[in-house]
Amino acid sequence: MERSRDAISQPRVSVVVPVRDDAELLRRCLSDLARQSVAPWEVIVVDNASSDGSAALARSYGARVVAEPVVGVPAAAARGYDSATGDVIARCDADSRLPRDWVARIARRFADDERLEGLTGPGSFYDLPPRLAPLATAAYLAGTFAATGAALAGIPLWGSNMALRRSAWERVRHLVTRDDPGLHDDLDLSLALGPRARVALDPRLRVGVAGRMFHSPGQAARRVRMAMRTLRRGWASGGSPGLRWVDRLRVPIGPGLPTPVPLPDAAAAEQVVLLDPAGHAIGTAPKRAVHHESTPLHLAFSCYVVDDRGRVLVTRRARDKATFPGVVTNSVCGHPAPGEDLAHAVVRRAADELGLAVDRVRVVLPGFAYRAQMAGIVEHELCPVHVAEQDGPALSPDPTEVDDAWWVPWPELRDGVLGGSLTVSPWCADQVAELADLPDDPRQWPTGDLTTLPPAARHP
Repeated sequence: MERSRDAISQPRVSVVVPVRDDAELLRRCLSDLARQSVAPWEVIVVDNASSDGSAALARSYGARVVAEPVVGVPAAAARGYDSATGDVIARCDADSRLPRDWVARIARRFADDERLEGLTGPGSFYDLPPRLAPLATAAYLAGTFAATGAALAGIPLWGSNMALRRSAWERVRHLVTRDDPGLHDDLDLSLALGPRARVALDPRLRVGVAGRMFHSPGQAARRVRMAMRTLRRGWASGGSPGLRWVDRLRVPIGPGLPTPVPLPDAAAAEQVVLLDPAGHAIGTAPKRAVHHESTPLHLAFSCYVVDDRGRVLVTRRARDKATFPGVVTNSVCGHPAPGEDLAHAVVRRAADELGLAVDRVRVVLPGFAYRAQMAGIVEHELCPVHVAEQDGPALSPDPTEVDDAWWVPWPELRDGVLGGSLTVSPWCADQVAELADLPDDPRQWPTGDLTTLPPAARHP
């Protein structure tokens, strides 16, 4: 497909089409894309373990084929978004029938509104009987945009006809679920974007789609169950509909706002700060109750403590910890109390958990985030990474928190983790990979860009 000059002068639009054994429908979709008045920057067809020649067909139309072996639309769609190189990522399905100005309208909307993060539009069912099609279309769109919009406090993206600014995807890519085909990927993405995301519904951005869900009552019921499951999961991690509307309307709710408050007096009262996907505080919850199979997104920190020889303290988590027991990891992790400065939380936690006094605390990975699971318990955190220097007495770990601890030269830790000879916690492994290019002496690590800290962690 050739790229027109108009397409180059406006935002570059990558088109992602997930497909699994839908070659005949894909042929029509690719033909529609080939006839666009403004050619897409690229067409990415995600081959989700197809066996019917879908990949070969896509290549014959000049599309870039990306393989995703994990079966399910969530995995396939995310793989496509990750692979896109354009400024805007448009998404349709193999059964989507696209008007000739589809890409042009998407490019124009994003060019006209630099703050726009997402765009979606309606559709009509082209394969239903004439008398049924209008009713089915009205019912489906009412459920998709009205009911679901109320439940997530915003405009939901519809996977058959949507676009997303690539920077918005990069902001939330770590928050979407990729390994559960029982979720609606577009709804999961909408929940991850959060209620403050700028998403528009364009009634004139209309496509045709197959009415598969209306082919049997069972298919319709299954899609409704998937929607409810996706919503419940999103509410558990990002806040209930009420909290999401409070956040969208920016109504102050007190707990979790960045105003210093007294710290908890006892471990039983320890609170964690709950976050929306963009990192704004939306409330608090008891630490001992927040970690489970649907752990909500919350604020945390990690720290690498360095001694006067430039060595890093490595610890093994206590074997009776509720999450990741007995796992080797970085020096210290924890959760700031509501209103507590991150550096203060690092100092406090290092003293409580390791018996160490530390100073010269600074953040080196301000935007670090992760989601990990072990034995059904999920960690789900925006977790700025710090480095701190030992300043005081020898190590004296709390055995209820730390099973063992030892000092290691940073190059030895880095090379062991990257080379696979040392197994560490999932978050530590990701952190080491991001820190790998920094100096061999962690005392020389530069402070990160503080403007990329989660909003809830920024204090005057």
